[in-house]
Amino acid sequence: MFSTDQRLYVNGHDHTKLVAGFALQINAVLEAIGDAEFPINAALCFVDSERGFFAKTFQQGGVWVTWPKKLSEMIAAPGSLTRSDVTQVAERLASGLPSAVPGA
Repeated sequence: MFSTDQRLYVNGHDHTKLVAGFALQINAVLEAIGDAEFPINAALCFVDSERGFFAKTFQQGGVWVTWPKKLSEMIAAPGSLTRSDVTQVAERLASGLPSAVPGA
């Protein structure tokens, strides 16, 4: 009666499997940053989605589910990383992950 539905629905269809697909991507990022200990957060961002007036971001299986404006606020929020940390992460990701653009 008071159970919470732990599935992700899009247009009335169960798309919880989208969250499970993040495991490979998160592992690729962790491998790319190597032994550095930086916080890693995955997010599934829905563009042009309808949400209620009081909608809030939430986590599904450790993945944030949100919309563009809220995601940009989350990214811009103050955190524990310094500019040097951000640069180091960017360099490790650039060298450790394959380009999505062929030949780039």
